[in-house]
Amino acid sequence: MEKMQELEQKLHQALLKNREPEFANMNLQYKNTSLESANIDLISAKTELESLKDKLESKLSKLSDELLYLRRVIFGRSSERFIKEDPNQLKLDFQGQVQLEEERSYLEGVAKKDGVNKSKPAQPVKNHPVRKPLPEHPERKEEIIEPKDLPGGSRHIGQEITEKLEYIPGELYVRRIIRNKYALKEGAGVVIGELP
Repeated sequence: MEKMQELEQKLHQALLKNREPEFANMNLQYKNTSLESANIDLISAKTELESLKDKLESKLSKLSDELLYLRRVIFGRSSERFIKEDPNQLKLDFQGQVQLEEERSYLEGVAKKDGVNKSKPAQPVKNHPVRKPLPEHPERKEEIIEPKDLPGGSRHIGQEITEKLEYIPGELYVRRIIRNKYALKEGAGVVIGELP
């Protein structure tokens, strides 16, 4: 009986040995398909990462260029040289020391119209400062102020005009204050409205 069992075991082992290549082959095919799908997944992940890397490199390059430009503008030798001049921007006149070419040509034209000869000696400069008139192009808003307690029979003899440059955010205008003057009866004096 022992021999019989030994023979059955040997037969069983022989059958298993015959089937091992089939199982091994099936196992290898399964592993091969799973490895191929994993390889496809890795390739797609690799292409996504490469495109993301390219985008990040281009963004980094752009940001570093902007940073260099801003550092040059802010910390450069003269930050104003990077600001383009606006031709419509009004210029400051530093007490007649700086004149634009247009201003010079305008003044020469006015002098020719008035018949002013340049060979005439210049008028003496006043010692006290005198404010130049405000330019004509800003809008003007007028306020007319009448004197309080004006006696009857007074007659209008003139006006005192004061111009102030006013600023409301986003708007620049000239506030023109007109104060009427009146002469009192029989030369008793002059009455004028008070400045606000």
